[in-house]
Amino acid sequence: MSLAAVQQVNEAQKKAEEMLSEKAREARSLTAEAEAAGAALLAGVKSEAAQKNVRLAVEADSEADSETLNIMQKSGKDCDALRASAEGKVPEAAGRIVERIVSG
Repeated sequence: MSLAAVQQVNEAQKKAEEMLSEKAREARSLTAEAEAAGAALLAGVKSEAAQKNVRLAVEADSEADSETLNIMQKSGKDCDALRASAEGKVPEAAGRIVERIVSG
């Protein structure tokens, strides 16, 4: 093999190594960019999820407050009805008690 041919082979090998090195740098750069984009996307999704979680918690609290109010109002009405029913039976109960005392 002639000296010129060896030099051509050496130059071709050097160019190939430089190209390989450049492509490796590009690949590392693309990987870093993709990782950064992925991290930013993940941060955005986490932020959205946290905001949605807060909204859902507020909605749940509001619904719970509303349901609690409804239950308290119904319980109040039920208590009023029981109280009215009991008050209506007081004269009859008093009469029976007096009757037992007098008869007894």
